Amino acid sequence: MMEQDPLSQLRDIHLPQSGGFWPPAPGWWLLMAIAIALGILAFVLIQRKRRKNRWLKTANTELNRLEQAATPNSQWFGALNALLKQAARIRYPERLPESLSGEPWVRFLLETSPKDRIA
Repeated sequence: MMEQDPLSQLRDIHLPQSGGFWPPAPGWWLLMAIAIALGILAFVLIQRKRRKNRWLKTANTELNRLEQAATPNSQWFGALNALLKQAARIRYPERLPESLSGEPWVRFLLETSPKDRIA
């Protein structure tokens, strides 16, 4: 009988193959999900802000049109007052600015106008 050395039958230590870049580790999946969620949230917030301030662009366009046709007559002042009331109704709906006239309307305009403007 031939006695065999059991250690001679063992193979040498082999290191595992290095993993490729795909599939990524769970941490990378989580990071990707968070990045996608933040991207979607940013998109939604930007869209909401644009939709909320769309009236401002329209009001500025109308104000520029009125500025180009500025004439000191009652029709021009009526159009300017109507534009101010429309903008105030959208910006301050809880204060009901469309129902104001005279001195209360002037006070409202002074309260809500930027502080660096001269009345």
